[in-house]
Amino acid sequence: MPRQIATGFSNPSISLLEDRIRRLETEVALLTHAVQALTRELTERREQEADDVAAASESSRRSR
Repeated sequence: MPRQIATGFSNPSISLLEDRIRRLETEVALLTHAVQALTRELTERREQEADDVAAASESSRRSR
């Protein structure tokens, strides 16, 4: 097994490493954007649910 690894592995070139880094940076940026969008949506849903609970509570209190 060590022989297979030694014969099949060669150091990547600088340009290959730079290309990998650019692709990873792009993926990180896309994931960051997705997380921010999901966080915003979750916050909006929680705020709406809190407003709905408050409105239901107010309505219940008034009908007494």
